[in-house]
Amino acid sequence: MALIDIYKSHFKNENFRIIWFIAVIIFPILGSIIYFQFKNKMTTKQRRKF
Repeated sequence: MALIDIYKSHFKNENFRIIWFIAVIIFPILGSIIYFQFKNKMTTKQRRKF
């Protein structure tokens, strides 16, 4: 779920996307929890439309 959200989110700095992918893959549970806690501070309001 976190990986899909990371892919769809627009980050203020696109390097954060790669960092979060790696963090969630290496630490799936802890990485996901931390990502969802801090994602609003790092993302913009726009979402990718598919």
